[in-house]
Amino acid sequence: MPSLPDPRCYAAAHTNPLLLHAERSIATADATQRMPLTKRLEKDLRERLARGDDETIKGALLDVSSAAAGRVLWRAIDAALGTPDCDSALAAAVFALPVVFVAGHAHAPSVSPGKTSRIAIPGSLADTTKLVRLLEEAGALGSTRNFGIGAALCAADVLLRTSLRALFLQLRAIETGASPRAPDLPPAPIVLDAPGERVELRFIAGLAVTGAQAASLPSAAGDVGRWGMPFTRELIQQLGQPRLSLLPIPRPPLGWFVAHHAGTRARENIALQAFLSRTLREFRAVEGDPSATVTALQPAAVGIKLASRLGSGRSFVHSVSLHPLDDMDEVTTEIFGLLRECRLEDVRVMREVSTEAELARN
Repeated sequence: MPSLPDPRCYAAAHTNPLLLHAERSIATADATQRMPLTKRLEKDLRERLARGDDETIKGALLDVSSAAAGRVLWRAIDAALGTPDCDSALAAAVFALPVVFVAGHAHAPSVSPGKTSRIAIPGSLADTTKLVRLLEEAGALGSTRNFGIGAALCAADVLLRTSLRALFLQLRAIETGASPRAPDLPPAPIVLDAPGERVELRFIAGLAVTGAQAASLPSAAGDVGRWGMPFTRELIQQLGQPRLSLLPIPRPPLGWFVAHHAGTRARENIALQAFLSRTLREFRAVEGDPSATVTALQPAAVGIKLASRLGSGRSFVHSVSLHPLDDMDEVTTEIFGLLRECRLEDVRVMREVSTEAELARN
């Protein structure tokens, strides 16, 4: 499998104590020795959440020192948020359910001169009760039955902007008798103001209450295959409208920050699949298979260019954005795996980090 250089830049040195904890954890090869380090990180995070040290946590969260350290840290923040007080019989935890929307005009609209064709997909769900019932019946959160979801379809950046201190206090209050409700997040409608297909990511926030010793959300989450299609149909029922082609693709519910990474990765993968399907269909209808060129792009992406092998000058470029937590080898494997599934024989690799403009010119 070809390899690509990582175009992302991480800080060479950090003084943030949380990142130092995470770095020590990934530097320890022995899993039995790594576990106490991870638990120490979770304990440190919980103490900082309790005293409101959002600044240190957000500083580490948004400026990780490496992808591997970031994954350790983000999982630990989720664990710390969901860790109850030692004398509590209940544990409250937030989760997020990523949904990738493939949307576009159902047919080329006839638009009068001077007017635009605009479709707005609502940023809020009309009925969360039906969706919760589907998740519960399919065991989407494992044995957890006491959970709910919010109505908002929120954008990815909202998860990272949420006050950790406020989330932590809300969860601890629920464990001592406060009324449980999912976090109240701003909705983000999807606006289609021109013909063409779009791939967008939204999140549904949720809240679960379990016994203090119950399994954590990531380990309890059920197989999306058991509930994905009914969930998709219900979303289409609630959000569909005339002239709209809509395919919502839900992913498993996960901890708040782990879901952000998983959802972003899913969105990029589905967007690449859509690009390859659409572009190869056009090429094969006119002149046969194109060549494919793959390269790492500044500042944080992988570029794929499909170009004519017959000298017609036809070419199309797609950029796969890299999340700070992405494993570069895994992303590369996914991309070349998709190209192989598309039966493309002429695949070229640029070994140096490039720019999108340079890729388009070459």
